[in-house]
Amino acid sequence: MLTSASGRLDQHPAPTDNPDAVSDTYADPDHCDTDRVNLSLPRGLTNEVHEINLLIGAMLIGMHANYRWINRHSPELEAAKRTTTRLTKQAVELQALIARMENAAE
Repeated sequence: MLTSASGRLDQHPAPTDNPDAVSDTYADPDHCDTDRVNLSLPRGLTNEVHEINLLIGAMLIGMHANYRWINRHSPELEAAKRTTTRLTKQAVELQALIARMENAAE
């Protein structure tokens, strides 16, 4: 038998409904773990890492778009070709960025 969504929610209360719930230690500065190590990127690499992240995100969107262009009832091959060209340029840009980072590390 199926239960309604509200019935399922009643069975599993939200953490804020539970007075014994553990508070978020990150939200309360008095309970933060002072021994925790903060990891950070080497000086000067934050922009490059951000750019890599943006390129990968754009490429993933393009790959998803290509999949949709090709798998339509009537495939849009011209749109897929344009997207593939853009993906190729982004991949070349990503390779160049990584090469610049490698050269800077030497």
